[in-house]
Amino acid sequence: STENGVGAAMSTGLRHIAGRYVLLLQPGCVVPAGAVAELAATLDRTGSDLATGQARLFTSAHAWRSTTSPPAFDFRIDGTHLRWTPQLVVDSSLSNKLVRRDLLARLDIPNEPDLPGAGAVEAVRLHLEAATVDIVPRVTVELRRAEPDPVTGRSPPPSWESMLDHLAALEHIEAEITHHGFADARRMLSDMFADVRMLCHDTGLMNPVAKLVWKMCRISGAPSRFRAQP
Repeated sequence: STENGVGAAMSTGLRHIAGRYVLLLQPGCVVPAGAVAELAATLDRTGSDLATGQARLFTSAHAWRSTTSPPAFDFRIDGTHLRWTPQLVVDSSLSNKLVRRDLLARLDIPNEPDLPGAGAVEAVRLHLEAATVDIVPRVTVELRRAEPDPVTGRSPPPSWESMLDHLAALEHIEAEITHHGFADARRMLSDMFADVRMLCHDTGLMNPVAKLVWKMCRISGAPSRFRAQP
C-alpha cells in the first residue's frame, strides 16, 4: 500500500526482497518489454553495481526523450562512474535503473523517501556510491506526463511548489557531490544542463522569467553551441 507515501512502500518492499537486483519503479512508470532482462544480463556480465538506460516521457498524443538521458546514453558503456562520465549527474530518475540489492542495503535507499525531490537525490547517491555503472543504450522506462490542455495544446506549467521542490533537490545533489570530493559541484551541474539551455534558447523559452528560475536553481550559464558539446 502507498497510503503512507510511495517512499514508505518502497522501503517496506526492500526489507522483504531476496533477489540480487532491484528495480525501483515509481507511480506512472511503464517498463518496455525486454528492458529488465537486458539490464540484468549486463550486470551479470560486468559485475557492476547498477545498470541504467534512457528514460522517455509520454502523453496520449506523443512521446519524447527525457532530458535526464544525456548523449552518453546513446552508447553502451560498461564499468564507468560519475567521475569518468560526468553526464551521469543528470540521470536523476530511479525507475530507469536496475540496482544490486547489496548497494541499496548499504545506502539505506530510499533514505528520506518522501522529501521533495528525494528520487533525484537518491539517484545521484547511487551513482556516487556505486563502484562501477553500466549504460545500456535503450529506453528502460517510460514516464507518464500530464496531458496538454485540449484548447491550447500546451502542457500545464509547473507549479511554484514543484519548482521549489526541484530547487531543494538540486541543493541536496550539490551537497552530495561536494561531499564526495568533487571540487566544483555547482559548475559541474551547470555544465551538464548546457544542452537543455540550448534547447530553451532555440525554442524561445529562455525568457526573463526562465532566466531567473535557472539562476535560482544555480544551473544558469551559456548554452551549448551544438548537442553534446564537450
